[in-house]
Amino acid sequence: MIANGYRESASDRESAAPALPDSFRTWRSGVIKRGKLPIVGVAGLRGKTAVIHLLEHLLSVAGQRTAIWTSNGVSIAGESQEGEIRAWQGVLKRLIDGDVSIAFQEFDAATVLATGLPVDFYPLVAVTNICANDELCHLHREGQLAIKAMPRILEATSGRGALVVNGEDFALFDAVRAARPVPTVYFAMNRNAPLIRQHAALGGVATWRDGDVIRFGANWDAPVIARTPELPCTLYGGAAFQIANVLTAVSIALLVGLQPAEIERGLLSYDPVPERMPGTMAVLPINGFNVIIDRPDPSWFTRPVLRAIRAVSKGRLYVVTGRMESVPLGDILEVGRMLGRDADALILHGNEQDAEQSDSLMQGARRVLDPPLVARYASSQRAIEAAMRRMRDGDYLLILASDPAEALASVRAWSRGELLEDTFAEAALERI
Repeated sequence: MIANGYRESASDRESAAPALPDSFRTWRSGVIKRGKLPIVGVAGLRGKTAVIHLLEHLLSVAGQRTAIWTSNGVSIAGESQEGEIRAWQGVLKRLIDGDVSIAFQEFDAATVLATGLPVDFYPLVAVTNICANDELCHLHREGQLAIKAMPRILEATSGRGALVVNGEDFALFDAVRAARPVPTVYFAMNRNAPLIRQHAALGGVATWRDGDVIRFGANWDAPVIARTPELPCTLYGGAAFQIANVLTAVSIALLVGLQPAEIERGLLSYDPVPERMPGTMAVLPINGFNVIIDRPDPSWFTRPVLRAIRAVSKGRLYVVTGRMESVPLGDILEVGRMLGRDADALILHGNEQDAEQSDSLMQGARRVLDPPLVARYASSQRAIEAAMRRMRDGDYLLILASDPAEALASVRAWSRGELLEDTFAEAALERI
């Protein structure tokens, strides 16, 4: 049974546990009265866009008109806008006029460091993760930028607002504890996570997954907010990092006044449109097999994707990838090793354009007891089609695409029967 709501004023524990508003209208009017705009900022190395699109859906299902600004541009009520800065200025005006109820803004670490953020501006900020506790991530530019940007992001949060933070990321936890106190909700996959236990002992509240439900509160028997949705984008509940995105969105939804019934209704009806968020992991069930389109990522973000596929797959795994230029050269060997360990076949394209990167990838793939079959194609479209022709029921195809929109278009074209001729003729097969 879903709880009707959870209330905690905690007047003597403001820095630990924010109070939940009675409704979205209550939250919005309170924000306006404090001289702020109802804008929620979302930061982190991964998951920002996924969280924002889920929130857009939850608020829309609850009857609110939303606007979002992500790496894919600005949209209002699901409609893309021309430009970005000018479009966002229009959103701010609509927030003041009341034509838009709430807006969600994605924070990119490099952009934050280059242009800054207004101090004490955002009534609610969420941080999905920094490096997921991977030490190697901290040594690379992306992780270092995220850590360096965190103080500015935390300073941008209103002191009378609230934070939503990953309670399993130790670097993020340290950054929050070093900043000025702001009421904070932590989220985690398990109530028993050390940082969650510590936060609860200090009077804080958290959101966590408990079997097939989501709970919010401090105690083990805290109220149930919603059932955990077995959405394709979460690999039907098997992808922990995607469930973490759901927990982030649920935490934010509670803090802006949505009721548990509204949240659950939105979660269970969520059907993401991959075309609206290229670059965010898309899961497409096609003819009994599943296609996953994601970006080439360093090992610390590739590892959980492969782990999730292993947990749910009963068939084979084919991987299509190109030069993987976004993966640091010092990490490509480990990425290759992980792909070699888990994939039944690697289908490569365009690798001759970066011989060093390609050679390191293959060296890593050879460092396993049973290396996969390798096929090479000239173009990503031909590589994707060749892989999809081989798929059987229960198989998974992981496409690590530098241009996710192009990869998605190729998958859609194949599913409509728009095939290239002689796809197999260009393949060079080898056993590594």
